[in-house]
Amino acid sequence: MVLLHLLTQNKLNIVVAHCNFGLRGEESNGDEQLVKEYCATHAIPYVVNQFDVKKYIITHKVGVQEAARNLRYHWFTSLCIQYKASYIAVAHNANDQAETIVYKLARGAGMQGLQGMADINTDIIRPLLNINRIEIEVYAIANAIPYRTDSSNNSDKYMRNYIRHNVLPSLQNVNKQAIQHINEAAHYVQQANAILTESVARIAPLVVIELPNYVVSINIAALQSHTQHYQAYMYYLLQPYHLTTTQHNNLLHAVNSKLSGALFKTETHLLCVYNTCVHALALNKLYVVDELIYENSTYTITNQSAQTLAIVSTNNITTANYCDENSLTFPLQLRNWQVGDTVQPLGMNGKTKLVSDLLTNKKLSILQKKQVLVVLSVNQIMCVIDSSIAHWARVVPNTKKIFSINVKLC
Repeated sequence: MVLLHLLTQNKLNIVVAHCNFGLRGEESNGDEQLVKEYCATHAIPYVVNQFDVKKYIITHKVGVQEAARNLRYHWFTSLCIQYKASYIAVAHNANDQAETIVYKLARGAGMQGLQGMADINTDIIRPLLNINRIEIEVYAIANAIPYRTDSSNNSDKYMRNYIRHNVLPSLQNVNKQAIQHINEAAHYVQQANAILTESVARIAPLVVIELPNYVVSINIAALQSHTQHYQAYMYYLLQPYHLTTTQHNNLLHAVNSKLSGALFKTETHLLCVYNTCVHALALNKLYVVDELIYENSTYTITNQSAQTLAIVSTNNITTANYCDENSLTFPLQLRNWQVGDTVQPLGMNGKTKLVSDLLTNKKLSILQKKQVLVVLSVNQIMCVIDSSIAHWARVVPNTKKIFSINVKLC
């Protein structure tokens, strides 16, 4: 309510958005009523949304606080578009910032987490972030601003409340300015993080490359040649892949111990150590294909990510994946390679080789191997895409028609 008062005092064009999560029964309804009455009295436009938090928790398997946060910010964003608003103003204060930092520190956050909340974060602004809670309460009383206290804040059920009631007061016993100092430290971390982010942006093009089929490679050996602080850079380079602190430490251990083949899975990516590199592949780019291919046809395959497969007949040799069409029996089958698959490589008449050995000889990492496709004719592999054509399907001097296979993933 203090934030609302300050915004109106500064004659800003605002719309008040109130979330009623219905978690405290009549108390929640009382909060809503206060907002309605205040806005009506002061001729301030407002909107109210009553959320079904319990349903969201069950559907998305998250906790109460995360559910409430997701619901309100999603709604705020939609309101920004609806009302063509420039910013979403929220009332986080210096105490909230201290609670956030202590909480993240206890959970093992790195530089990113220890920045705390930003006073300006794209379209979210926090005008009260540098003001402590006592100052806000004093201002509310002095200006006769009505407000209500959330009774759930009195319980230590939630970790943030426990920090508020127990940890921060203990720190203030050490130093009365503890909350202020924590906020100042967050500001210093934000500045240091900005400097490091700029430095990482300069070095990233030298060590990060995109391999075929959406695999990203971070060359650790190249990184080490540029800086002795490569582990600090790795923290930033690995951020897009959402590793937990434990996973990050284990991955660095695997890199330092040269444990090639070590595999890690996050909520969004697969990562593996490969020689002196770390390879990453987004889960939504990990494609699973099993399709029938008919003669003279073009296909669009959608499986997790959008993929386009073009298989055409031609009399011109234009790609590495071409064969004698007369040796094939349609429909062909396109699928991911499987353990135990064999192929008769070009030049090895009568002899077969495991596809896994073929891929190992090509020095592909675990993640690169996952993206390899094969084409079969009557249950025989006639092509390992971009790797090998079967000897029996090869183009020979008396070939009359060439069948060309082009796979494009996008």
